[in-house]
Amino acid sequence: MMKEWNSKDQGNLKINNLTIRFFGRPILENLSFEIEKGKLGIVLGPNGVGKSSLLKAIAGLIGAERGEVYINGLPASRMNQKEQARLVSYLPQGHPIAYNYSVQDFVLMGRTPYLGVFGVPGIKDLQIAFEALRYLGIPDMAKRGYLSLSSGERQMVLLARSLVQGAGIMVMDEPTTYLDYQRQYYFMEKLKKMIKKYGYTAIVSLHDPGLALKFADKMILLFDKKKLAEIDCQSKDYLSKFDACMKVMYGPQVDVRKVGNDAAVLWNSDK
Repeated sequence: MMKEWNSKDQGNLKINNLTIRFFGRPILENLSFEIEKGKLGIVLGPNGVGKSSLLKAIAGLIGAERGEVYINGLPASRMNQKEQARLVSYLPQGHPIAYNYSVQDFVLMGRTPYLGVFGVPGIKDLQIAFEALRYLGIPDMAKRGYLSLSSGERQMVLLARSLVQGAGIMVMDEPTTYLDYQRQYYFMEKLKKMIKKYGYTAIVSLHDPGLALKFADKMILLFDKKKLAEIDCQSKDYLSKFDACMKVMYGPQVDVRKVGNDAAVLWNSDK
């Protein structure tokens, strides 16, 4: 393990009364929650509810009208871009790129927050990048062009870049959108293992409530521009709470049921 992957005492994320507006139009209002170090928080909600805006605000890409994002107890609004990039990594929904960088060079971009204005990656940075590719099982991609990769391969490369950035908090906006069924679970399993092994904290938006049930430590459910619920997945009544929220968000046809040691989200068209 490269020690640069270890989040040390980083990783606590707290959102306090966050309000986001675009041109006077409310996107999110008075949102508060906390994701503790070493936990995977998953954000769920219908389209247009503000999931992407929330994640961009956490990553410092957009500002808030009111409220604050706290990273390790410190207000993010007082951090410069490089300081925040050392603490928070961001994986967007899509990553359009015009130049066909090699995968190795693309992953190396994650080391940018640690370089000077005219700095270039050194041997240590190269080692960190290759170790990330090896850990994720894709070292053979190092010399391939990024544009030659499939959507699933690109997502794994983006995960490697987040890993080498060494930020304690990982922010990911619908990272499983372009993945097939098998790769969705593979991606989430790798992410969960990274969180537990290296002490990261992650906040991830998803559309699939079944994936959220399988992997989340905590769920933040958004509806009508506000927080509908914050559910601790270790609590005894989390399934009943989740079922009630799903019905509010998507209608009475949604059923959340216990299946052995797992749970499933079903659509009952008879209701």
